[in-house]
Amino acid sequence: MKLLVDASRNRSGGIISYIKNFVRNFDFKKTKIDEIVICTNRNLLSQLPKKNYVNKYNHFFLEKNLIFQIIWQFLFLPKLLKKKKLIFYFQPMPRPCVIILNLLCLIRTY
Repeated sequence: MKLLVDASRNRSGGIISYIKNFVRNFDFKKTKIDEIVICTNRNLLSQLPKKNYVNKYNHFFLEKNLIFQIIWQFLFLPKLLKKKKLIFYFQPMPRPCVIILNLLCLIRTY
């Protein structure tokens, strides 16, 4: 199974540390997940550790302002989820899940 981490609107130092630690410490032995796809801007992707099980995804809308990032979430992200046959969708920030497909939406809460 595959997990998509939507970090498309995450740019602050705290969330960057969170995503880096998430990738570094993810325990595949306790799950059936065999691949993580991370969608975010180039800056965060460049800071992530290189792992065989991590696919990094960037779209030019993710480099632009908040309006473009939201457009990407509503228009392009659902297509990416279908194309890559992703089952799990995770948002590291507490905000509404914008994707309604046949998948499990995990939202981090504080």
